[in-house]
Amino acid sequence: LVVLSGDIVTGNGMKQCFEHLLTPLDEKKVPFLYLMGNHEREGELPCWEMAKAVTSHPASLNTLHNGNLDDVAVRILSADGKRISAVVYGMDSNDYSTVPDHWDYGWITHTQIDWYRNKSQAFTRGNGNLPVPSYTFLHIPLTEYAEADKDGYLIGLNNEGVFSPELNSGMLAAMEECADVHGVFCGHDHSNDFVSKLGAVAHVYGRCSGDGHPNRGARIIELTEGDYGFRTWIREHSGAMVQD
Repeated sequence: LVVLSGDIVTGNGMKQCFEHLLTPLDEKKVPFLYLMGNHEREGELPCWEMAKAVTSHPASLNTLHNGNLDDVAVRILSADGKRISAVVYGMDSNDYSTVPDHWDYGWITHTQIDWYRNKSQAFTRGNGNLPVPSYTFLHIPLTEYAEADKDGYLIGLNNEGVFSPELNSGMLAAMEECADVHGVFCGHDHSNDFVSKLGAVAHVYGRCSGDGHPNRGARIIELTEGDYGFRTWIREHSGAMVQD
């Protein structure tokens, strides 16, 4: 499963860029989730056209809702196919604030948090009232990312600080209460790739995508059936692996 965490396609020629980016995943039959970043929404295409461009690909696991990419819960089945072994949530962190006097980035809304809670509780009930190991992907980091390194645990690069929303809508609290999410993963800040810990949930960036780091690459996340948590590292374009 490939998760594209946004700020990838923007400016002019966006239709062609989506095709160039996503068609190889179709050809290799690699399922993907695309999360819109604020820069996608600043480009030439309206949201509904971008959403259509993404969901038109056979490998896409995204779904449409009111012309936008909907939040999704991808179920990872056990090896025998008889139960849900893990859940991957892909959520739209929106782009910019819609609340007066807070002219910064958007956040996960209360409606989205309710959606997550309902999904999480249903998966827990279906798993004998045990939380199913889960992993949440979004574009804009949660407010708590800026606090996550205060306990001294941080691996990787924090080259530009954390540009998260000023208002905290309570997504981390919901994940802690449901006790299923072991890691939340974001993009947005182009020169950060760190892993940090706050409470029970790891706060993780993807690979740096800005000019601050010359070695492009991707974050690899490995899940093992029956184990809680995850293993992660960065694979650079050269093939080198760092941050194991």
